Amino acid sequence: AGSDVTPDKYDLSKIVLIDDQAFRSLASAPPTGTVVHDQAGGNARYVIIDGAALQIGAADWTAGGYNIRPDMGVPTAWLQGAVQRKVATGIVVMDQSGKDPSRYVMVDGAALHISAAEWTADGYNEQMLMGVPGEWLKGAAAKAPGNGTVIMNQSGTDNNRYVLVNGTALHISAAEWTANGYDQ
Repeated sequence: AGSDVTPDKYDLSKIVLIDDQAFRSLASAPPTGTVVHDQAGGNARYVIIDGAALQIGAADWTAGGYNIRPDMGVPTAWLQGAVQRKVATGIVVMDQSGKDPSRYVMVDGAALHISAAEWTADGYNEQMLMGVPGEWLKGAAAKAPGNGTVIMNQSGTDNNRYVLVNGTALHISAAEWTANGYDQ
């Protein structure tokens, strides 16, 4: 953003022009696993997971191996937006440091525990597993998916659909499925 130019010390005399096709092929976020910080300064460090910036706490900095990764400065305005993003629903995560051996699936910003029986039976072992800061994971595991989130049993043993209301899963009838827009 224009507000980033001076505090982030970007030198506009060094702009490189590229053609439209090359510009459109550029990624909108650093790759997953990249460690970033605010180009304008500050000590906070973040790891990029699926376009979201997760803060790396002091306890995770060395234990998670983030201290040996390259650290890239990013524009302040972009980072502020990335910090607000949630890790996408369906992403499977684990504690990068290995202190918590559990695996979790992200649902609406909440990390839901995957049991040992579900790990293989439900195909989570076939998905990419992303390491995240342990302190961030503890916070995400304490959350519940938001009101209105539609959920189902991943294994397929229960074909019903449910809507979450204040942490409780309420059954959605066949008539309600389309009439109330849950199919959307």
